[in-house]
Amino acid sequence: MALINFGDFDMLDEYFKNSTEFAERLNSINITKLMVEAMPSCGEFFVNKCWWHTKYYNCCTLFEFQRTEYGFCYSFNSETSDIHIKNVNKFEFTYELDSSRPRRTSTSGKRGGLRLTVNLPPKEVSNIIEDDFILVTSPYSFPMVGSDIPAGSSAQVLLSAKTTKPTPQVRGLSSDRRHCLFRDEGKALGKPKYFHTNCLAECHRESAYEYCNCTPYFYPNE
Repeated sequence: MALINFGDFDMLDEYFKNSTEFAERLNSINITKLMVEAMPSCGEFFVNKCWWHTKYYNCCTLFEFQRTEYGFCYSFNSETSDIHIKNVNKFEFTYELDSSRPRRTSTSGKRGGLRLTVNLPPKEVSNIIEDDFILVTSPYSFPMVGSDIPAGSSAQVLLSAKTTKPTPQVRGLSSDRRHCLFRDEGKALGKPKYFHTNCLAECHRESAYEYCNCTPYFYPNE
């Protein structure tokens, strides 16, 4: 079940086509709690300390519990994380809420970026999950699309930013005509401001409910 993400729900038909006994047993199980318990703790996942903004930190002071379309992950600088979860399955997060969110760096290049090393589960525990996934998105967007990083390798992610500012005349057009929404013209996934990726995630969640009569554990609850 940890390998099922949006679009893979037909896999459940394959699992249950010969027997419904397992499906009936799932009715009495809290899937969200089960997947949290199966997730490696923060201390188990990260190796040594993490580098951020020219200094070393305890990784558990920087990373937070995060729902994504790939399941439960650890996130850095996400405003969609489950920041209220501070002690789940020995996670023992030690981050503190402050007014500097989302975090920003004033330095370009490696010294001002984020650097970390992670552990993968040993093959005797799992011979299926052999790689890591990294998802890069806006701090306010629900993580949906990721890239595969092979085990035993080193990867460098380069980021650049673009800002688009509409003229007042664009604001005067109807949303049907301009084919977009401003941040204050709607909300998605329970967030007070509109973001396109959150709207897509909300559509995925509603589609899953229509298909399965339930919502996957990795989607946030409003």
